[in-house]
Amino acid sequence: DLDKEEAIRLISLVHTSFPQPNTEDNGVLSGPTTTISDEDAIRGAKKRRKKLLKNLKAIRNLKELEKNGKTLNEEQREKIIKEEEWRIELESVEHNLQ
Repeated sequence: DLDKEEAIRLISLVHTSFPQPNTEDNGVLSGPTTTISDEDAIRGAKKRRKKLLKNLKAIRNLKELEKNGKTLNEEQREKIIKEEEWRIELESVEHNLQ
């Protein structure tokens, strides 16, 4: 019985500590709403995603050229080195856009 009384006391405490949300007649919450992200952030993330996809496609092409015997310059080799970093960043950007 002591545990049950303690549980009831705690539930009562929680109910009195947090105000109940206002609801309109149709049951929809009223009051200020929040947005998870703003349009500029979404637009920026989409631009970054597009750039990362473009870079990864270029890397695939560079690897194919290298495989076919073409010697890559320093800038092209540096791009290939960044492949894993860009893949991880792309995964993060795509996750945040969901």
